[in-house]
Amino acid sequence: MKLLSLYISGATPENSDPTTTTPADRFRIVRMKSKSGKRIVAEIKVNFIGKVSQEETLVPTTSEDLTGGWVKITPTTALQPGEYAVVELLGSNGVNTFVWDFGINPSAPANPGAVAPQPAAAASDKP
Repeated sequence: MKLLSLYISGATPENSDPTTTTPADRFRIVRMKSKSGKRIVAEIKVNFIGKVSQEETLVPTTSEDLTGGWVKITPTTALQPGEYAVVELLGSNGVNTFVWDFGINPSAPANPGAVAPQPAAAASDKP
């Protein structure tokens, strides 16, 4: 089975430190949870002494920096049906609150409006 790859424009945001991370290090795929009809990307928990922790289900991926500031993210195994999101880590500054969500549903019809990479044009034999 061919693995899904996501392509993201990885321009460095103003509030991250470009010297400590590459664009490929900043993006992760998270499996979302459903709770009370809402999709949850991460849960923040505060214990009785005020210690804060964050829980999310990260999907193991490989990331590759491409030319033009693009990043290719590929899960290491096929994604199971369900809801996912791409999140951007901002180093020690936290996580971008904007996420890019998507779903995996093998029985869904094809999306005619989907944007897909175009295959490279074949080289012509003519000069």
